[in-house]
Amino acid sequence: MNIDHVSKSYSLALLEISKETGVKIKSDLDKFWELIRSSNELESLLFLDIFTVEERKSVVTELLSKTDLNEVTKNFIFFLL
Repeated sequence: MNIDHVSKSYSLALLEISKETGVKIKSDLDKFWELIRSSNELESLLFLDIFTVEERKSVVTELLSKTDLNEVTKNFIFFLL
């Protein structure tokens, strides 16, 4: 499957969820992206293949518990992991 097709499908699904629920998913994802950009360690954890999914989920769970991101956004982030 083409990566562009997958990206477009996710984008459209998120847009639809945002419309249906009124959740500002883009704003939440922008906040999460800023968290990633602010920490080289977090960026490495998420994007290098040297960490297991369980390790990633553990760190992200702890991190997201300290944010005000909506549950819909958190669930999407976990889905991507």
